[in-house]
Amino acid sequence: MTCYPVLLHFRSGAAATVWFAVLLAAGGAEAAAQEPLGPLEWRLANSTAHAFAPRVFELRLELDGRCLVRLDGEDVPAVYDAQAEVLTVFCSVPPGGGTLEAFPGRSSSARPPKWRKPKLKRERRTVDLGTIVRRMEAVLDNGVLRATIPADERVHGRLELEALEADWRLVCYPLGSSVGCVETEAIGSQLRAEYTHNRALDELLFSVFPSVVTNVEVLEPNPFQRVLRAEAFTWAVQGNGKAMPVIEAAGYDLTMTWGSPVVRLRAWRRAGSEYFNHNGVNLNEIQLEGEVTAVRHGAGSEGFELPVPERYSPVPSDRSAWIEHGGGTFLLDQPDFASLGIYRPGLFVHSGRLMSVLSQSWGEGWKPILIPAEDREDRATLVCAFGDSPKTFEDWMVEIGSPLAVEVEPGD
Repeated sequence: MTCYPVLLHFRSGAAATVWFAVLLAAGGAEAAAQEPLGPLEWRLANSTAHAFAPRVFELRLELDGRCLVRLDGEDVPAVYDAQAEVLTVFCSVPPGGGTLEAFPGRSSSARPPKWRKPKLKRERRTVDLGTIVRRMEAVLDNGVLRATIPADERVHGRLELEALEADWRLVCYPLGSSVGCVETEAIGSQLRAEYTHNRALDELLFSVFPSVVTNVEVLEPNPFQRVLRAEAFTWAVQGNGKAMPVIEAAGYDLTMTWGSPVVRLRAWRRAGSEYFNHNGVNLNEIQLEGEVTAVRHGAGSEGFELPVPERYSPVPSDRSAWIEHGGGTFLLDQPDFASLGIYRPGLFVHSGRLMSVLSQSWGEGWKPILIPAEDREDRATLVCAFGDSPKTFEDWMVEIGSPLAVEVEPGD
């Protein structure tokens, strides 16, 4: 009797790894080579009352070619990479869970989706931002969402997400920004002492925008997902024109799954030099359309007092926030946020913006906070909950796999 280990991996980001022993019938490997194997069977759990959005699973196993995969008896798309020995499966998970079966050696009627060709365009003209750069723009859609990286005049570059068949739009800044920065603690202390009265010191202030996109490529990890990979130039210039090398390199990946309103972000910033800040170092920012009408921040939470106009209200969470506003609804989940905090970190919502702030000394005068020269990388999940979806905050948190893990149960 021969045992074959099978590794199941959720490529969508919901961490779950399970090993299965596949036992061949008496007759061993020779019999297996003559007849199709299977089915290999396992159970996908879904404790909610709603089907999950489409997602990608990876099975690590050795096959001799074709493989039919079915979910509850229906064929679902799957492709096999013989070199990597990975079977990639694309499906949703029905309410209450479902049974996934794989039949090695058999063909499937299900076909992968047909993606539209992404649009990539580099500007002809160059721009002098202390360094000569050439901006780049990109457009990609996954059948329900369109992602756009525009090449505009602003140094605070943005990423736009828009529903294809609904009135829903979101603007985000995956690499964040820093406002109210100085080169040394001494300059910050002088500003704290004289604050609004010293124009000469104002010329030493600078902001940090690591977000002028200069290169974009589209990666195709499998037939069911696309990754927009953006590289960005960091604009950080003092009021007197001196460029500040506080970030050496920055960029982000946006992963889109076909037909899914769930997108994944991974952003990185490579350290340059340390600096000091007062007015906020933002990990990322979300720009809202319309007034905020509700905020939820944890399973069973009933929200909190809505933000006062023109003021920022703290969200009592170090990770997730569900925001309902005049332009739609979305969920932000950032599992790395708590570990990256520097000084009084927190989520803050405004009538028009949600910010993940790593450091701020608001209400303490111009108190300079050291921002170390450290590499920073973070992950975030955005659920673009447009349309008439009945899913609640709790449903989505189960679905995206955090903080409640999605279970995977071996079949009988």
